[in-house]
Amino acid sequence: MIDKELSYILKSRIRFHIILQLKNGIKTPKELSSQKFYLSHISTNLKELENKNYIICINPYARKNKKFKLSKKSEDILNYLHKITK
Repeated sequence: MIDKELSYILKSRIRFHIILQLKNGIKTPKELSSQKFYLSHISTNLKELENKNYIICINPYARKNKKFKLSKKSEDILNYLHKITK
């Protein structure tokens, strides 16, 4: 089952970028955006990842400056990825 979840994240560079950045701590969408990815694409993928319980929004009722962190599910996936790439 974890292979299926890992493949979902790895299918998109943006989703993988988001998960890797959130590994370093809590971030806002603006902090996750970069020269490679537009803020609108980040926001769309954040919603998808949140709906699938890969990430958690800490302040869901805020209109601006929402903060996101990894869920336990994503931490397990990252640990699994680290284990198989050693």
